[in-house]
Amino acid sequence: MIKVKLIDYIGTCDENYKPIGHQIKIIKEYFNIIDKDISVSLAIPEIYKDYIKDERVRKITWLESKIKTFDSRITVKVKNFIYKIKSIFKSLRRDDNDILWFVNFDYFLGFFMLYGKKIKNKKILVTSFMEYYSGGNKYINMIKNHLYKKILDNASFIITSNRRLNNQYKNSIFLPDYYYSDQYKKYDSNTKSDEVLCVGTMNDVKDIEGLVRVFSKMNVNLKIIGKFSDKLRYSTLLKNKIDNIEIIDKNLDYDEYYNLIGRTKFVVLPYKGDGYENRTSGVLLEAMFLNCIPIAPKFLLEFNGVDGIGYNCLEELLNIKLSNYSVKRDYFLGENSPYLISNVKEMINKLLKEI
Repeated sequence: MIKVKLIDYIGTCDENYKPIGHQIKIIKEYFNIIDKDISVSLAIPEIYKDYIKDERVRKITWLESKIKTFDSRITVKVKNFIYKIKSIFKSLRRDDNDILWFVNFDYFLGFFMLYGKKIKNKKILVTSFMEYYSGGNKYINMIKNHLYKKILDNASFIITSNRRLNNQYKNSIFLPDYYYSDQYKKYDSNTKSDEVLCVGTMNDVKDIEGLVRVFSKMNVNLKIIGKFSDKLRYSTLLKNKIDNIEIIDKNLDYDEYYNLIGRTKFVVLPYKGDGYENRTSGVLLEAMFLNCIPIAPKFLLEFNGVDGIGYNCLEELLNIKLSNYSVKRDYFLGENSPYLISNVKEMINKLLKEI
């Protein structure tokens, strides 16, 4: 029997150590994909304990990682570094698996790919969504990108939702980070509100200030809801908004998140180009699964191959009449679509058995 260990040594969380992002959902969905004749174990952060429960798991190694990604204090960054290093070591200790599958990783793994004997003797599978690090200090990014490239160069196989990255590596396969299954149907409402929704983690790669500025000049309701890591930023936005804009600082659970998107006609993703031009977006794909119309930078729509209302700068939305747009239901979910769970399942299991 093939033995596979899924590893997430990061564990992104908020200030209360509550997991944020979609990593838990992704790990859970792999259980529905991996065939029962493959033995699965996990190495995941302790903060996932209340969320990950599956009787199929052969063994769970609980890791200490709890990474406050958006806390820029030096003491927190040092703690994050220590958490990651210790967690990678622990996930590799006394390992008897055939395949180590890093379902969530960053450039830190590059140190182990270069110098770790234990990891060099294993089949290493990585799930990657971006080509390179961008934004911030260019010299720091040079180091990060050097280590990141070493990971991709030394991996046995790469699963990527980035078609450009897929074209660069022969030992890679294109698969979306998110895929469509019947679970979305219960959230997709036939009656959708005309308001515009901005949902998810409210971090620095999203131009929330620009969004508030533009929608203050529009006769359209805007709802911004998600976890703000910067409380000063949140309070400043509240002071600057007008009555057609609602802003809520809240860590949404999955039901709340999907219900909000499913009942809304438009979802806006105000990503900045310097931090998101080479990445995929889960919110973008799930908006499509729930038959919403995405409003996003043109580079994001083009990179992900998704139709929507594209703009080069947010001010262009002032000249767009949203009432002219209607929902196109399931137009990208044909029989051979890479987003269908049945197709993803077939490709994943073939890979695990042949790698």
